Amino acid sequence: MPFGSGALPRFLLVYAALYAGYGLTTPFLPALLAERGLSSTEVGLVLAAGTGIRLAAGPLAGRIADRLGAGRGVLVACAALSAASALLYLAGHAFAGLMLAGIAHAAATAPLAPLADALALPAAAASRFAYGTVRGAGSAAFIAGTLAAGQVVALVGLAALPAAGAAAFLVLAGASARLPGAARPAAQGPERAGARVLLRSARFRRLVAVAALVIGSHAVHDAFAVIRWREAGLA
Repeated sequence: MPFGSGALPRFLLVYAALYAGYGLTTPFLPALLAERGLSSTEVGLVLAAGTGIRLAAGPLAGRIADRLGAGRGVLVACAALSAASALLYLAGHAFAGLMLAGIAHAAATAPLAPLADALALPAAAASRFAYGTVRGAGSAAFIAGTLAAGQVVALVGLAALPAAGAAAFLVLAGASARLPGAARPAAQGPERAGARVLLRSARFRRLVAVAALVIGSHAVHDAFAVIRWREAGLA
């Protein structure tokens, strides 16, 4: 599908579904794990394992997309797997089951945003729309998804959130299938060489370290704040 005037609405829907799915599943996940009987240590282990698997799953999916020239297809597959793996939280109750659900869902969702960005950036240049427009729509959808999650929890309970998130990821899969595809990279060798040069750069390594500190600085808050808020009657 070539780039054209219809690209912007398609990407708006993709980013809205993607970040709504994140908003419906991510903020209350620690509370769901705690409600299933996991201790604070076990909640931390499940979330840490998910973060760890993302480090491998994201680059691996990107490499597959580049090798096959199928960024759109890989995005659709990962979105469908994200929907299916979200439902695993409904089946898991003990620590082992919830750990497997967390790892599977983290592996499936890790490539979603990078693959969407990889498709959106060339489409934005070709169709002359601002990438910030679709990314802003995603941020708004995350806020809306989080607010909706709070209402769902109040009305139905935490167990409804995996199903709600799965529905959003299914919408993402369908919307992604209608995106324009990115061109296949012309050569793989120079890209690999470029990656090695990048990793040898002290400036790049410092940037990665700073980014890790920024994200890691609020990891405990993200993991346990919602549990404390619910204990205090705020969520």
